[in-house]
Amino acid sequence: MANTIDSPVSALGESFDVALLDSARVFAIEVAADTTATHTLAGTTTLVTIAVGLDATAAGLTLVRGSAYDAAKAWPLLPGYLPFGVPGGSRDLHFNATADTVVWVMEN
Repeated sequence: MANTIDSPVSALGESFDVALLDSARVFAIEVAADTTATHTLAGTTTLVTIAVGLDATAAGLTLVRGSAYDAAKAWPLLPGYLPFGVPGGSRDLHFNATADTVVWVMEN
């Protein structure tokens, strides 16, 4: 995988792919209130870290990975750094928020 290393991170010796910090693959996504913003992942991306709540207005932020935003399938994003595996499938991330906010996406 591009921009990853295998890193044992548990006492059981399990190995996980860890994304390397590459500022060329960090994206700030502005999400206006009650609208959907889309970010398209690179074809080689298999891991993302999403940073939520770095401003005071991240409440009501949801995410859908697919061809279009679907409120019934939207995943609520809580504040923090959220790692997700994204091997195969749709390359589009659709963000929706109840207030203006910025979401950061780091791809491996």
